[in-house]
Amino acid sequence: MGVDGVKIVVDGHERSITDKDGYYKLDQVTSSCYLIEAKKEHYTFDKLKDFLVLPNMASVVDIKAVSYDVCGIVQMISSGYMAKVALTHGPENVKPRVKPTDESGSFCFEVPSGEYRLSALAANPESSPGLLFLPTHVDVVVNSPVLNVEFYQAQVNVLGEVACKEKCGSSVSVTFVRLDGKSKEERKTVYLTDESSEFLFPNVFPGKYKLEVKHTSPGEMSGEDQWCWEQSSITVEVGTEDVKGIAFVQKGYWANVISTHDVDAYMTQPDGSYVNLRIKPIYLKGEKYLLGGQIHVDSSSLDGVYELPENILVDLVNNEGPLLDGTVARLVGSGNDQSGFVVYEYSVWANPGEKLTFAPQDSRYIYCSSLT
Repeated sequence: MGVDGVKIVVDGHERSITDKDGYYKLDQVTSSCYLIEAKKEHYTFDKLKDFLVLPNMASVVDIKAVSYDVCGIVQMISSGYMAKVALTHGPENVKPRVKPTDESGSFCFEVPSGEYRLSALAANPESSPGLLFLPTHVDVVVNSPVLNVEFYQAQVNVLGEVACKEKCGSSVSVTFVRLDGKSKEERKTVYLTDESSEFLFPNVFPGKYKLEVKHTSPGEMSGEDQWCWEQSSITVEVGTEDVKGIAFVQKGYWANVISTHDVDAYMTQPDGSYVNLRIKPIYLKGEKYLLGGQIHVDSSSLDGVYELPENILVDLVNNEGPLLDGTVARLVGSGNDQSGFVVYEYSVWANPGEKLTFAPQDSRYIYCSSLT
């Protein structure tokens, strides 16, 4: 099939343009050897080099196209990201290629005739794992320029339903949280209605997300959920297809029972069965005690020679002598008051009945005694 609008260049000078059937005519050409070229955007043609034109020659050999442009665009929604396009599945003599798009998202490959597959990818997959494109690939048959290949950044819908014991209503919300956000956490919340217990999050980019369901009771100041759920949160991987069938199911309600003393109680369930409740006091036993102390340093003894340290190490020794542990006494008083003493404070956790010795360690000071 002929190609129209092709410029015919003879020895660097344009001499003709092909018609709708691909034919052209060269006038006033003398017998000689010429370089004949054909040029048109998105085409690459063979060249006739040192082609001998004779007076009685009615026509020259056909000039054939050897390659064509395959071009398109990758449409981006998110700013700050770049894409690249891979060309694969071509003839054996054509190696796979990858090209980055330009700033507008456009790309072009020059290829010979054949069947090819194009796929759009994130230019830096490590920094943009959720950047995917639709369609996932485009197959093309090239026997002329292909200029309308189009990819767009994938956005899908995430939808599901909440099953409540009674009507859900606007007191039930579902929150959608992105877990692999590029910067700060992305969070969206929708509230159910009296008419529908379904929820929808549209235009979601691929990535990892968590959905959380919550019921908020009117007048509940703590904000705690008083309903029980089979799962109060669900993690999903969003790809290039809609995510459907997410379900949150309410199991029951929280019931807080407070009593001033031991008591046997029971709860009657809707089916008539009983659940025995044995309400008993909660006893808490202290396993360790927090011991605190102070180190007083006479600031007048420094004479301006030493600078006050921010911390003083304190060794912790039991009554048998071995070093158990250590702590740090931190400066809390500057010594500017009338007492003239600098105060350091420290604290440690100790077991009941344990005998300990606290020994401050600093070669610049002499301590009158250790504290036991």
